[in-house]
Amino acid sequence: MLNVFTPFTPKVDINDYLTNPYNQLIKDYYSNLADLEFYNLIHNQLAIILKHSSSPDEVVEYFEWVEDLPFGDKDIEIYYASPQRFWESLFCILIGETGISSNPKFDINLAIIYKLLYSKYGHLASNKFLAPEFLFIKAERSIDNYLVNEFNTDIYYDLEERYGHAFQPLHFLNEIYESIELSKALFDKPATLYKLLKLPKGNETPNEAGRRIEALFFWVLVAIHNKITFNDWQSKEPSRINYHNVLFRFLNTAFDREYPHAPNVMNSYFKYDIEGFKPNDTNNKQDVHEQISTPTLEPLFKLNQSKRGAKTDIIRVFNALYELRYFETANGQIPTKAEFMKHIGSVLSVDLSKYETDLSQALRNTSLEANLKIFQDMQKITQEKHYEAKE
Repeated sequence: MLNVFTPFTPKVDINDYLTNPYNQLIKDYYSNLADLEFYNLIHNQLAIILKHSSSPDEVVEYFEWVEDLPFGDKDIEIYYASPQRFWESLFCILIGETGISSNPKFDINLAIIYKLLYSKYGHLASNKFLAPEFLFIKAERSIDNYLVNEFNTDIYYDLEERYGHAFQPLHFLNEIYESIELSKALFDKPATLYKLLKLPKGNETPNEAGRRIEALFFWVLVAIHNKITFNDWQSKEPSRINYHNVLFRFLNTAFDREYPHAPNVMNSYFKYDIEGFKPNDTNNKQDVHEQISTPTLEPLFKLNQSKRGAKTDIIRVFNALYELRYFETANGQIPTKAEFMKHIGSVLSVDLSKYETDLSQALRNTSLEANLKIFQDMQKITQEKHYEAKE
């Protein structure tokens, strides 16, 4: 157990804290709940972290020890009042005081501490503005911002085909790129990187963590192997190239040992250039959305709006056909569902741009029988027209 008697001088005026914009953020959010006593308490914990930043595991053990203390014996009583407020504020101040959000390599040990603590307590910090999950990237808010190269689209479809709907694709791609940047920061510490990639999250079951970590591990390895986004690694500096090779071999050996049934990273299928496109493809520099788009058609047909619920039924049918992989583009790409529905809508002169909302409302607000009726009607008409007529 580390020495927690860190020299710390409490302030006597809260305004001395509020000159720091990160402290002001907390004050703006929590108002009167963030008083002088609270700031002194949080900054005392920060002082302990800074003093022992070279021992990340011991810092985590300290917080586990505090968490396990009986009621009334805790050094940080505020934890009992609101774990959410405590962790959001500590994460926010840790970023503000150390600068690790804007410059992750300022002190990689502090970034490691942040990652370790977030893995264990991040689920208690619901305000991602004060306590962001990602230190090394600005998280994207739209999946479309990722679907611009083949590396990302391969991840997108791998999640769906190999793992079903176990992961939210946007969040997982953010996590992939966060891990890639972490890999670059820890290029000379493969054992530490291995440990961080395998961190579970506080609200995950062991099975959920296992599946997520396997997928994350695999695609980070693919990225490292292909040097995706490793633009500055193209240097001919021998030491940097050697570190990259050692990093990949270490992680790949560990991955093969723990996940023997996962695809082989060295397989030639998983070859991309540094921008995430597959090499030797004359069209591979196009935006993926451009590749899957098709010319606007002059509408020859339109939806019969007199049939009640026709639009929703069309969405139900084409959603099922899409999920069964009945469609691909002329280039052999699987389009995003949004692009697919948009094109189907243009053919039928009906706006399907908000298909997801319509489908979600139908699934949420109507019974299973109602959602299956169109398929039962299709079965019935096929049976009546083509089978019973033969009898």
